[in-house]
Amino acid sequence: MRIRYRLSSFNVLFAILFVGLGVVVLWLAGAACEKSHPILGRWRTDGPSNLLFEYRADGTVHLIEEMHTFQVFRYQLKEGSTIHLYDGMGRVRVYQYRIDGDEMVYFRITGSEEEVKETFRRE
Repeated sequence: MRIRYRLSSFNVLFAILFVGLGVVVLWLAGAACEKSHPILGRWRTDGPSNLLFEYRADGTVHLIEEMHTFQVFRYQLKEGSTIHLYDGMGRVRVYQYRIDGDEMVYFRITGSEEEVKETFRRE
């Protein structure tokens, strides 16, 4: 016994809408689960250098100069507010960081003292 299935334009339209709705639901669920870390965005260094860096969600840090951007680091956020910055040669710089409002500070702890290495302001 052979069962014949007739493909109508209504069935095709329903299948397309069903698949499209599923894609939209999955996309919205992924966007809702994605948390924005406070380090993401543009940060300008204090002091005479006055450099502008952009921390992106893909784990890269870009230096922004006028109309040009240059990837200068890859970063990983670790436990205990630690950031690992990897340069183009694979060398790593490890800092503790603290974000308080629109200020971010990189520092190292030596003994019981915090040695501030760089201070940034959010753009």
